[in-house]
Amino acid sequence: SLDGISLSAFIRKAAISAAKDTISKNDRYVLSGREVRELFSVLDNGFVPNKRLQEAMTIAEQIEKNGALNAGF
Repeated sequence: SLDGISLSAFIRKAAISAAKDTISKNDRYVLSGREVRELFSVLDNGFVPNKRLQEAMTIAEQIEKNGALNAGF
């Protein structure tokens, strides 16, 4: 009653504020020096997928083109 709003409005306002605080605390990533170097290396040099990732990408392309049943899945 001190804020001039109902209890449910007060609780809703507090919940929204807490949710916004939680989201703002978790919408950033902190990288180590090694991780920053790896990130910039990928950005500068491009990403080269390893054999297993390349195989997965090929399967995904087949599924996308032909559907899962016609791609052998």
